[in-house]
Amino acid sequence: MINETVLTFGENPPAQPTTLGMTDGQAAAIVPVLVYWSLCVMFELIEQFGLFQKHKIYPTEEEQKKNIAPKGQVIRYVMIQQTVQVIFALIVTSWEDEKPVPDDAFGQIQYFKGLLRSFHFLQPMEVSILAWCLRGTWLAVRQFAAFFVYDFWSYIVHYVEHNNQYIYKHIHSRHHHLYNPYSWGTLYNHPLEGFYLDTVGAYFGKAAAGLSHREATFFFTLATTKGTSDHCGYDLPFDPFRVFGYLSGNGLYFHNVHHQSWGLKTNFALYFTFWDRFFNTMYLGSRPLVAKKAAEKEMRQGVAVDFSNDPVPTEVSSEVLRERKPLNRIPE
Repeated sequence: MINETVLTFGENPPAQPTTLGMTDGQAAAIVPVLVYWSLCVMFELIEQFGLFQKHKIYPTEEEQKKNIAPKGQVIRYVMIQQTVQVIFALIVTSWEDEKPVPDDAFGQIQYFKGLLRSFHFLQPMEVSILAWCLRGTWLAVRQFAAFFVYDFWSYIVHYVEHNNQYIYKHIHSRHHHLYNPYSWGTLYNHPLEGFYLDTVGAYFGKAAAGLSHREATFFFTLATTKGTSDHCGYDLPFDPFRVFGYLSGNGLYFHNVHHQSWGLKTNFALYFTFWDRFFNTMYLGSRPLVAKKAAEKEMRQGVAVDFSNDPVPTEVSSEVLRERKPLNRIPE
């Protein structure tokens, strides 16, 4: 028998334990955190055991040289952000009075079955299959709407952070202390930024799309996974977000360009490229991150590699802050 949780995905059942003994509201707050650290442990094991080194973007030596945030500090600030995030989520979900949605309400499986039964040439099995396809499409559209709003929010906030010297220096520059990102530095932010950019932005997306707690669990978890994939430092061939990157244009390389000194004022969006294209802030240069792989290969072969010509990020990156005009192409 199919689990009832699967059949009612996206609906709003009464508050009762459904996921790991949690209510849907609790799951929306806690599951993304569990997934985040599970992914971080996986990537850390890959790093420690030297696996998939040919798919690593940055040589370890370069990462150690250029990242100016101690890893202990990174973990501490990530845990602070997640603590605030979980408390905020639990409070908000406790305020929301979710009621069960009628089976025949728009978007529900019975609604689509009733609609399709009006086409008398369809067989019962065909009605059932098409109804589930329509149901899945409806759920996907709602997820897209949530990401669309969240991406717009994150773009605007991110743009302002990079074009206001005070905000960049005192708040956002902390995230860029990781010049070469790694998985568990994904949420390494100033606590204020973690709240107004990630937490509040995600809930704006949820509210705008009208997601239920169960849908929000999927939305928050998917957003967390995408962010971790973008910061993990590995271009793994089996990473499903490679497909997302090909389709949307916003993948691991897109975001890692933003973490370089030569791409710091570009590629502000987190999930799509709509906003960077519209506001003319998308990086259009030809300086590929993949060039780092050649250096890594030389290191493995015992060839000395000199990174002295690559700029080491400072706390403020003042040479970038002085350039206040948005760039649509970075000089090579």
